[in-house]
Amino acid sequence: MIGTPSSLHGFRTLKLFQRTWEAREEISSETRRSLQVWGAFHKKFEKMGLMQCGPKPTIFTHTSVCRFFAGVLVGWALLSSAAAFGAPRAQFRETLIDFGVVLPTAVQRHEFELKNSGDAELQVLSVSASCGCTTSGEWDRVIAPGQTGRIPIEFDPVSFNGAITKAVVVTTNDPEQPVRSLEIRARVRRPFDIEPAITSFLPVEGEARNETKLVRLTSNDAALVTLAAPESTNPQFRPELREIVRGREFVLLITYDVTQPQFAPNALISIRTSHPEQPILRISALALPQPALAVLPAEIRLPAGPLPGNNIHRILIRNHSATPLRIFDVVATDDRLSVSVDEREPGKQFFLNVAFPRGYNAVEQPDASVSVKTSHPKFPVVRVPIVVGTAPRASREAQDAGHE
Repeated sequence: MIGTPSSLHGFRTLKLFQRTWEAREEISSETRRSLQVWGAFHKKFEKMGLMQCGPKPTIFTHTSVCRFFAGVLVGWALLSSAAAFGAPRAQFRETLIDFGVVLPTAVQRHEFELKNSGDAELQVLSVSASCGCTTSGEWDRVIAPGQTGRIPIEFDPVSFNGAITKAVVVTTNDPEQPVRSLEIRARVRRPFDIEPAITSFLPVEGEARNETKLVRLTSNDAALVTLAAPESTNPQFRPELREIVRGREFVLLITYDVTQPQFAPNALISIRTSHPEQPILRISALALPQPALAVLPAEIRLPAGPLPGNNIHRILIRNHSATPLRIFDVVATDDRLSVSVDEREPGKQFFLNVAFPRGYNAVEQPDASVSVKTSHPKFPVVRVPIVVGTAPRASREAQDAGHE
């Protein structure tokens, strides 16, 4: 009890803290020195008789005074012991990097330095970028107290033009600020503008019709430039270069020749330039063959068993050929089905709306289908079969009735 000679227990507890924490490697040198100072004061007070809480008339005689000083010292020891565990602190040397003016072909790299200013291990848990153009390399995942780690970042400006800003989010085990945002800035300068960067063709199968598309090439420099004759990696894509404004504006004509043997669905067209920063221009071209007539979906899939309610299924018929399409004589093999035609784009796009009544069972109609005649010579009849799929879901009305 405080106020008796045994009240020294609170102060001797301080010495116990000192011996305990000195035996641990985690204790900081500052905490150890502070404990030693308080221990020295304790010994002096004890020799002077000031630590006796018995009948001797000293300032520490009163019970409340003994209780106060014992509480202060023990509380301080507890705080010091908690601080001795330590905590990591993430401190970046900089959180912004500005690459300045860069070319689209020049990949930019930078290492962000991260110092652990705390007294426990700093763990870098994750590094994520705002887009695929920015990636992180293998970063230092564990940083010891007082040490500095590195987070390498790579930025590819190939798809950008003008001023850009990207973010990189770093997550650590710093208890005060676990998430930090790093910023990357750059101004991408293109010696040439290429519009469009990728040229695509949609040839229709069975139709021998060549197609030509145009690509604009513009120099952004004051000095005049010259361009050499273009070269293609695929003979199906024939390039032709024309100069519109001397040394400044050009057009590239790309013709997809369907009469050539199928070599590959794409090509890379290269043009040598006199510009020192971009000596070669590269333009991509690709062909995506389309069917003359597309039907989506190719079949109507119904659940196995009676339908719990009325159902409407829509079938899209898309005409990719140059000749307008006509459809007529829509027929369903089951008289219970109702079919209507919705021509959304004259001669090009149609919808077949197939209505199924409640209780219709596709299992009982294994050969059911919907067909329509067309004016296309290769597709005089389009047939959409009705097939059995998964088990039906109970309708809302049936579920409600089951709970009554």
